[in-house]
Amino acid sequence: MSDAAKIYHTTATLPADRQLLARLHLGLHAKGHKLAIDWLIMNGTPRVDDLEAGHVLDGTLFALAEVHEVVAKDPDVAPMLAFRAALLAASLVAQLGLFEVATASLNVALLRARDWAASCLARAQAGSGEAVPRVDAEGFIDACLRETAMLDASLGDACREWTLEVGRVLSAPVRLGAASSPYLTIAHSAAFKGAVTARLLADPGPAPVQPEIGQVLHELQRMLDANDAPRQPPPSPWSSKPSIPRIALSPEEAATALGMSLNSFERHVQPELRLIRRGELRLVPLVELERWAIENAEH
Repeated sequence: MSDAAKIYHTTATLPADRQLLARLHLGLHAKGHKLAIDWLIMNGTPRVDDLEAGHVLDGTLFALAEVHEVVAKDPDVAPMLAFRAALLAASLVAQLGLFEVATASLNVALLRARDWAASCLARAQAGSGEAVPRVDAEGFIDACLRETAMLDASLGDACREWTLEVGRVLSAPVRLGAASSPYLTIAHSAAFKGAVTARLLADPGPAPVQPEIGQVLHELQRMLDANDAPRQPPPSPWSSKPSIPRIALSPEEAATALGMSLNSFERHVQPELRLIRRGELRLVPLVELERWAIENAEH
């Protein structure tokens, strides 16, 4: 057993906060220490919540983002896992206000998504088995559902443009590939909804389109083109002011949207959601609410 491995196992007896910092040090400085890196990828982000706000927390967020960035750029890591690592790296540094660094991490994630889509297309053309591994498709969509709401709030248009491009890249494999399913299609629409979904229906991507699917897509586009009258969004049920698209709700609004009491929402739903936290403010991203509803709907 190497010295680094011995040190890693020694850290198992440390308190949670010191264990996280010790394994971060190993992951960053002990070259090739896979044990520490794997543990940080799986457990590091939740452990950050145990740290008090301050320089230690900020340094930990940055170091953890660096570990995720290393994994994201490793050519030996599967594209879906690398994509998730890059997206988490962007989310971590965005919390520190390092928006240019976050944007660079999003670009790494986009490159890994393109690698995966290209490999799916190559497998489809070669007729070699399942062109789109379903677990990979679910992994890409799940990562976007979990992280893009917070990144949208932090990065604004840069994140929205990135989301549009990733939606395009994933569209053909997820919607038209051999492993496509109603569940994946709905999840894809939830992750890249609104104008993005409309664009995807009109331009599903470079994957071979079966004639019957192409006919359906063209019919949908014809129906969209026929409706030239501009659509006004419905008035917000929470405000009498001019309607502004909402990307996050208060807990009370989220409970109302699900048709339940605030008490039931806080007890049964909120613990399963990723919230936007700023001081005492708590906001529920719409994509998180939609993800929860999809996952908890009866089949």
